[in-house]
Amino acid sequence: MRPNPIKVPGVNLHRMAERAAFAGRVSARGFGVAPTGMMLANHQESEFVRPALRGLAVSYGQVFERDGDLVAFLQGCFSESLASDVIKLQVDHIADTEAGDTQSGLRFVDHADALAFEFEVPSTQRGAMLASMVASNGRTDVSVGVDVLARTEKEFRGHKVRLVTKAKLREISICKSGAVKNASVRLLDLAATSLTLEDDLKHGVLGTVARINESVTGIKEGVDRLAAAVNARRNAAPSTTRNAEHAEWAKQMRIRRLMPN
Repeated sequence: MRPNPIKVPGVNLHRMAERAAFAGRVSARGFGVAPTGMMLANHQESEFVRPALRGLAVSYGQVFERDGDLVAFLQGCFSESLASDVIKLQVDHIADTEAGDTQSGLRFVDHADALAFEFEVPSTQRGAMLASMVASNGRTDVSVGVDVLARTEKEFRGHKVRLVTKAKLREISICKSGAVKNASVRLLDLAATSLTLEDDLKHGVLGTVARINESVTGIKEGVDRLAAAVNARRNAAPSTTRNAEHAEWAKQMRIRRLMPN
């Protein structure tokens, strides 16, 4: 379970509001070209001329839980790593699923609010599997593998939060449910849109898609919890179920005896 959102001060809310308004206008009227990747689960990835993944790897200032602690990445914490390290793209943090890295098409744009990324999917079996996982909504969240090198601690709303000021970014992974809110990925066709990754960042499109995905992820988690509860009930030992039912019957009978006629 993710903690209730605690936003670290410093984010320009006016700028975010302007971007959200622009994204809403764009969504309402369309781009005049094929869809830019939002809700493409009903498209066959084979139809795309240049399929690519685009999204947010980290939302800066967004508090999340890690090993029992509240943590937030601050803007600029990955600057040195982005400039010098080879960063990989994986699935669920599994090394054997590596699909590419910063030497083979994975690129990042470090923005004031978030770390954005783009990866043109290669025409390989692994690339096809990667695209399919995102297009089918099986893996639409993003998680990062990092080594924290420097941090500070501050208190917000009575909670101690560890603020990461410097970290080595080893890899990013597409996954079912990431720890950092609004970190998500979508599939799009680069041949069908004139908008670059920088354009999406500037106009808040990535943030809008991330918020939509966050809502969908929350619904999925709720459905999974409900299914688990139903399965647990279904798989319970018959004797245990009968004993529970008998105990409830006996309880109701005792209550009835105490009630006046």
